[in-house]
Amino acid sequence: MRVAFSEGFANAYSAMVLDDPLYRDSYGTAQGSDSSFNIESDAFNAPGWYSEASIHRIVWDLFDAANDAADSDGVTIGFGPMFDVLRGELRSDVPLTSLFAFVSALKQRPSMPIASINARVEAEGVPGTSFGSIRRTSMPTRRPKRTAAWRRHPPISCCRFTPGSR
Repeated sequence: MRVAFSEGFANAYSAMVLDDPLYRDSYGTAQGSDSSFNIESDAFNAPGWYSEASIHRIVWDLFDAANDAADSDGVTIGFGPMFDVLRGELRSDVPLTSLFAFVSALKQRPSMPIASINARVEAEGVPGTSFGSIRRTSMPTRRPKRTAAWRRHPPISCCRFTPGSR
């Protein structure tokens, strides 16, 4: 989930910076081979929240001003609100950066076209209206209950750290 988001967002970011949806990469001996695909219209991957391709299609479509056939939502929010979410809510408020946290935080921003964002996200097979809201999270302070199985299998020491020794 996090890898799909980070890779997909990185692909879309490179397209946004260049204002060109054509993704290019080189590989092989002395980087002598190359490949490319259009991040807006590629269909090489099954859609879903786990798909890098879905992420870069969603992010690019939210950015680009051309509402073409590949852009079924008719929404353009630009880079600013997405950047603000990355620097704000996703920087300190959520433990895992993902499409779910990103879209949820984006929809909480003022003047966001929520129905259009939902339509674009749902076009990738992701339920965009059921994310809920972002809340500040923290790890529980309670220790796990020590059961009979815990006593039969004591904690293993690893790297000079024993669980429960803090």
